[in-house]
Amino acid sequence: MSNNTQQSYLYHHGIKGMKWGVRRFQNSDGTLTPEGKKRYGDGGETSTSDGRKRHHVGRGLTIEERKKGRLATFLGNKFKSIRREQERMIFYDIKKGKDVVGNLSLFKKSSKTLDMDLEINAKHRGKKYATAVMDWVVQSSKDKGYENLTLFDPNYDAVNKYYRKHYGMGDLYDTAASKHMYEKYGFEAQKEIADPYSFGEGGFYRKKKLR
Repeated sequence: MSNNTQQSYLYHHGIKGMKWGVRRFQNSDGTLTPEGKKRYGDGGETSTSDGRKRHHVGRGLTIEERKKGRLATFLGNKFKSIRREQERMIFYDIKKGKDVVGNLSLFKKSSKTLDMDLEINAKHRGKKYATAVMDWVVQSSKDKGYENLTLFDPNYDAVNKYYRKHYGMGDLYDTAASKHMYEKYGFEAQKEIADPYSFGEGGFYRKKKLR
C-alpha cells in the first residue's frame, strides 16, 4: 500500500539584472527611463499605479489624467446627467517629472468635434511646453477620428488689466504669444464672444479642421 503526497509550488522568475521596486521603462516620477524612451518614444502611453492614463510627449513632459475628486465621484454616481457630462470631459495635469507645469482639458462636443483648453503656468512659459502638448492633442484627435478641434481665445490684455486694477498683479498672460500659436496651428476665428466671464475681455472661438 503506497501513500503519494502531492505538493504545490508557486514559482516566480525574474530576468537578469531585475531589481525589486525598480521599473525597467518608467521612473518613479512617471518619466521614461532611457529604455522606456526607446520603447515608447514621444506619444507613448503608460499608466499610473491606480490605472490612470499617462501620455508621454515632447520636451520630457507627461500628460496625466487627473484623479476624480470625491464630490465629482459622488455626483456622477448619483445623477445620470452629471455622469454623462463627466464621461465627455477629461482633465489632465501636465507634468515635468513630478512638477505640475500646466493643465489641459478636453471636452467631446460631438462625435466630430473636440473642444480643448490649455494653460501653462506662468513660470514655465517660454520653454515650448505648449507646443509639445498642442502637437500631441492635434495628433491624438486625428487618430481618434475627430474632424474639428475648437478652443476659446480670450483677449488676455483685458484680463491682465482687470487683475492689475483689482489685485495689483503683473501681467498673467501674453495675448500675442497665444494668438501666434493658435494661428500657427491653423485655428481660425469663428465667432466673437463678448465678456463671458465678466472680466471685460471677450474673445473668439477658434476652430481647426483636422480633415
